[in-house]
Amino acid sequence: MPAPAQERARIIALTRVTPPDRAGISHWSAREVAKYPKRTENISVFWHSIARI
Repeated sequence: MPAPAQERARIIALTRVTPPDRAGISHWSAREVAKYPKRTENISVFWHSIARI
């Protein structure tokens, strides 16, 4: 499991790029940012935490 600082850095990096076509979305929302790493990298984070980052 990644350290919290690494998770935070990964989430921030994720929001700086356009969502991939396979995500099926045109832009990131806090909820979508929370779902995507769970599906692709097994990083689990609540969307409330994403909104605070």
